[in-house]
Amino acid sequence: MTFYEETIEAIEESGHTEDDVMFIGSRDGTLRLSISEFALRSAFKYNNGFGSAQIARDLIVYFKDKSHMERSEYDGSEWWDYNVELSYSESDKYKPYECLCIGQAGDLGFRVSCGWGDLAEMNGSRRK
Repeated sequence: MTFYEETIEAIEESGHTEDDVMFIGSRDGTLRLSISEFALRSAFKYNNGFGSAQIARDLIVYFKDKSHMERSEYDGSEWWDYNVELSYSESDKYKPYECLCIGQAGDLGFRVSCGWGDLAEMNGSRRK
C-alpha cells in the first residue's frame, strides 16, 4: 500500500471524502497541499511498522468541517488518528489545578504511577 492509499483509507474511515479535505500539510497550517497535489507526492511505499518513523510528525489532513487527522506513532509504528474540533467556551464549568507532572503529584500527597498520568489523576480528582 502506498502512503496515498493509506491516507485515502483513513479519510474514508473518518467518514469524510477527498472533497472534504481543505489541505494536507503542517499542523500550524503554513505548509499546505491540495488533495491532488498530495496524490502526486505521496504515491510511494514506506515501512509503517516498528523501527523509526518516516513520515513528518506534524503532518495533518485538515477538513472543511474543522476536524483533522494527525500522525501518531508508537515505537516507530505509524498511522493516522482522526480528531474532531475541540470546542470550549468561557462559560464552561472548570476548576483550576496545580500539578502538571508525576513529581509534583507526590509533593501534593497524591499517589500516581510512574508515567502516563493525566491531569485528573495527578491532581487527585480521580484515583486508580
